[in-house]
Amino acid sequence: MTVFTYSQARRNLAAVLERAKKEGKVLIKRKDGSLFALYPETPSADVSYLYHYTTAEGLKGIAEENRIRATNIFYMNDSEELRGGLRLFENKLEELASTHEIYSQALREIRSWFLGEGQGLSLERTVQIYACCFSEKKDVLSQWRAYCPEGGFAVGFRRSKVEALVKGEDLALSRCLYRRDEQLARINAILDDIRAEALQSDEAVGSQPNVAQDSRYFEIIDAHMFEIIRTAATFKHIGFHEEAEWRVMTTLQRAERPGELKSRVRKGRLVPYREISLNGSMWEDAHIVVAPGAPRELVLEAARRLLWHSRPESGTATFEASDTPYRH
Repeated sequence: MTVFTYSQARRNLAAVLERAKKEGKVLIKRKDGSLFALYPETPSADVSYLYHYTTAEGLKGIAEENRIRATNIFYMNDSEELRGGLRLFENKLEELASTHEIYSQALREIRSWFLGEGQGLSLERTVQIYACCFSEKKDVLSQWRAYCPEGGFAVGFRRSKVEALVKGEDLALSRCLYRRDEQLARINAILDDIRAEALQSDEAVGSQPNVAQDSRYFEIIDAHMFEIIRTAATFKHIGFHEEAEWRVMTTLQRAERPGELKSRVRKGRLVPYREISLNGSMWEDAHIVVAPGAPRELVLEAARRLLWHSRPESGTATFEASDTPYRH
């Protein structure tokens, strides 16, 4: 990672910005030793491909079975961030509790079900969410190290294909949020929707007694629970900003159907996951990037042959090798 002094950054700002765009992050160091990180911001509308980093074995399985795995979020590296995201919702609901009864009820529900104050169940038992991770970036060293320590691939699908995949299913595609202002803005938008629905419900029942209010409000809150959980699961620490992550997520309901919940062994532990079937069009215009450090031509040719034989519809797929100077 490149480190610039404050004077260098001030004199050569354009070059610093270009380096940040290329590397995903640069540091600026002041005379007192304090460091500041500079990240490029990619507008969501400009993201055309989403890349899933995986091993050679992973690419083989995805291509031959035409499925991709969504892992239980509590078995991923950053499961604590879900708790942090739910606590951001809790804090905001505490601020708003006195402005409308539905906020008070939503606060009780979140505390009861997700933050350990009810049922005697852990968050891991009450929330079953599965995620498959993608990145906006096709060639990021931290991703290669994390997901392809012995070599592998970044499997790129057009974003429009991934968006089409989640439609009509109990799936959702969400971009991860790293800045606190973005996270709070997303929370506010969801809570505004909940309040608007509560006000519509109040108006619809008119002069009916409030005895039915708890039931009405519970239905509204329950309808937004997957959105709340899914959103909390996309809140990540700013230090992971260079990953530029997106997640395809699903919940317990589908994964708990007999035969759909599976497990694999990783480092001596069982890891629950569910499989998401890909449609044939996903492979049209796919973009496959080979991890750094590999014998490029051999690995590229093997990947081409794998897709040609496993996924005939991938005839328009493109292949390239990573430019990152890294050896395993």
